Amino acid sequence: MVGATGESPVDQFTFGVGFILSPMQQPTGETRMDLAVRSVQGCLFHNSSLAFDVLLGRDIICEGSFTLSFDGHFILSI
Repeated sequence: MVGATGESPVDQFTFGVGFILSPMQQPTGETRMDLAVRSVQGCLFHNSSLAFDVLLGRDIICEGSFTLSFDGHFILSI
C-alpha cells in the first residue's frame, strides 16, 4: 500500500458488501428485503480505536447516493 506516509506491505482480501434494497415489514413483524451483494477487494489495516470495522471508499460510495448529516446519521442508497 502506498500513501502519504510511505509504502508498506499489507494483506489483501476479497469480501462482500451487502446493500439492503426495498425493506418491507410483514404483518408478522418479520422484515423482508432484497439484498444486493458486491464483491470488493480491500487491504487489511490496523485500527487502534476500534471505531469502525471497514472503511468504504469512493469505488463503493460512488455507486449510489451518499448523504451524511451533522448529527451522524447517514443514508447510502444504490
